[in-house]
Amino acid sequence: MTTTAAIKARATMAGISTRTVVLALFVALLAVTAAAAVVCVPLTRRQAPSPPPPPPGVDPFPPNVANLTAWQAVSSNPSLSNFTSLVTAKAPQVVTALNTTGAANVTVFAPTNAAFAPLVNQSLFQYLSNNPNYSGVLAQLLSYHAHNGSAIYTADVPANRNITERTLSPFFNVTLSRGTARPLWAAQTANVTTVWVNDAAIIYGDTAVRDGVVHIIDRVLSPTWYLPPRSA
Repeated sequence: MTTTAAIKARATMAGISTRTVVLALFVALLAVTAAAAVVCVPLTRRQAPSPPPPPPGVDPFPPNVANLTAWQAVSSNPSLSNFTSLVTAKAPQVVTALNTTGAANVTVFAPTNAAFAPLVNQSLFQYLSNNPNYSGVLAQLLSYHAHNGSAIYTADVPANRNITERTLSPFFNVTLSRGTARPLWAAQTANVTTVWVNDAAIIYGDTAVRDGVVHIIDRVLSPTWYLPPRSA
């Protein structure tokens, strides 16, 4: 006698109808099938989110950027060629500081080529660039764009207070803050929370490199006597 026939025979003896038995068997079969389906479904591993793409007009870093030093990363990006050429010519100490192989404790705020556009025809900039007697002034301005002591990510900047950090220039500190400001490029909408370095916006941040982190900013960092504060 089969198992099903035996169940039916026992059910008949107990006064249970065949229809009830069949329904119970059907429900049990569904439960077993569902359990088997759950067991057989492969688990999918959650993928880490990809870094956001750079804004329009800014080149991405190479895929192996995490294996590069901060200086190698910055100098490999065509959108930062004005900054790197000036640093190479006027502030070699910055090259050395950003080309370390030790702990990841360097933070770079690299202005885009577009950020340098307002300075190209500025008489003071030309004077500082071409006069050897004032090369140290320009070197200090370029040193203003790097911090050596910790890798500062945008997530480290709190929403309710500013943080101030020293730079490679002994004369200038940078203040990092988080706030809502105007759209920085066409793809953005209003009320975008931005991390600011003084009055420069981080437009492509948190690129991890071997010795720290690189942030691309939309304005050259400068004391107010050299560049007036941003008005919009």
